[in-house]
Amino acid sequence: MLTLHSCFPQRIPAKCCGLLWKAVANTEGIHTAHTYCQQVKNKAQYKYYLRSPYSLIHHYYKDLGTLKEAQEFVRNFPKLKKVPKFQLDHIFRLIKDDGHSWKEVELFKEVLLLTPIQYKLRVQLLQSLSLSQPSLYHIPWMTLLMDNTVKFLREDSKSIFKSDPVEHLIASCTDLNLPESTLQAARDLSSSDDTVTLKQVFFYLLKHYLAHRFLEDTEVVGSFLYSTQAAFLWKPLYHYAVLCDLFIDSLELSFSDVQKKPQLFYLDPENTKEILQKFPSIGGTPTREVAKAVPKLLQIPASHLVSWLRLLQKHKVHPFTCTYHTATLFKTSLFSEVSERLQILKQLQEWEIIMVSDKLFELLRSQEQIKKVLNCVESGHGIPSLSVAMKHDQHTSRHQCRSVTPEIVSYVATALGLPPEQIREVLEEEIFTPYGLMNTKAVLRMLLDYGFTREQVVAGPMVLNMEAGVVEQVLKDLHTRPETQPFAEWMENPFILHLVAYCVRKDFPHMDIHMKNKNS
Repeated sequence: MLTLHSCFPQRIPAKCCGLLWKAVANTEGIHTAHTYCQQVKNKAQYKYYLRSPYSLIHHYYKDLGTLKEAQEFVRNFPKLKKVPKFQLDHIFRLIKDDGHSWKEVELFKEVLLLTPIQYKLRVQLLQSLSLSQPSLYHIPWMTLLMDNTVKFLREDSKSIFKSDPVEHLIASCTDLNLPESTLQAARDLSSSDDTVTLKQVFFYLLKHYLAHRFLEDTEVVGSFLYSTQAAFLWKPLYHYAVLCDLFIDSLELSFSDVQKKPQLFYLDPENTKEILQKFPSIGGTPTREVAKAVPKLLQIPASHLVSWLRLLQKHKVHPFTCTYHTATLFKTSLFSEVSERLQILKQLQEWEIIMVSDKLFELLRSQEQIKKVLNCVESGHGIPSLSVAMKHDQHTSRHQCRSVTPEIVSYVATALGLPPEQIREVLEEEIFTPYGLMNTKAVLRMLLDYGFTREQVVAGPMVLNMEAGVVEQVLKDLHTRPETQPFAEWMENPFILHLVAYCVRKDFPHMDIHMKNKNS
């Protein structure tokens, strides 16, 4: 008689549960087996419905028919494939909870490209304009609605509003504490001309509020609002009070920061505050600075971000650079794939440089790119730069790397504890890694171990261009050379590495010592 233990191995696939259940139908452990099979089955179903856009559609709208019809919809709307699964799951839930049918979704499918916070805030904006149950059509096409003239929206029989939208808009400003004179000016604007649009009235109220909160000139704010994508701005006016609290108090942003990155308007205040509370820094950079550089990273749900940062912590990926590719990767759920790729990259000698490179997350997104880097390593020439390695053009000469690579800037900045901007300015004049990344890393480590200060390295970066072996030979007897006497005084000289470079050229005149041609 077959006896099953109470703790089943987790690797049993869902499709085997039926066979397992039959096997134990007349044995001991029936209850345990049945419970376990049900758990695996439910878990498998959950994974299945999140595995693709069409399985998500079929999960939420079973009345659609077969899975094949959902696949056909996705095939005809390929943009849906680029939407993160957790985001699509959330947006479907919101649409379903609002009572919209599949026919509506099919007609106005662009709504599926909105983030959940965009969807919710647009619905709230429409509700603040007196539409208690907004049509799904108006949510993705808010700009078209707001571009209608106030006269049309007030008077035309085809208008979706049964009462004056301007008065509803002004009534929604209560939390903004705008002066009565500003509110009256908005009313006057709406009636001043038959061509005045609802967007103009909306922007008029918004520019006065933002100017007040940021202590900025209203004309400067108004110019920004009209020059940026309106899609960033469609949310109820009362929400801007919460958003400005986030910008000014939590993220410590100036208005110029917001002007540079209008994507900041997409942030969910609650989610962003949770991220700030859990992660004062991300990858070694203060989270406030990350928000300024890559706002998309803070649009990711905090719980999802936690999973990614735990994975990186597990693989000791720290510090790292946050880029557009970081945000793009973190929107996915490729945890196991990325974990495997990290295991491969960590075995490379260049790993410390790759880790701090702004190419890291671009690399982690693609198995093909990693293969190219490995092929470059196996070719025996070393990695001149990650960009070259990721293309793996075997005809690219090392002498064609005529500028400092971003990964070298990041690595040297991290090793010296200096801002990347400062290091980039210094290295751009001299460095182009002719012997590959590992050579530059070896020379830098050699100089620091010898006792040279970071200030001396910054003052004499040309040594980083030289082959590590010849630099090592020169350093061995540097203290006894006649050129370096008195040695103690030379070691205090900020430009001693210029002398080291001179000694290398003197001792190895036959070598091709690479120096950047500043006229090239």
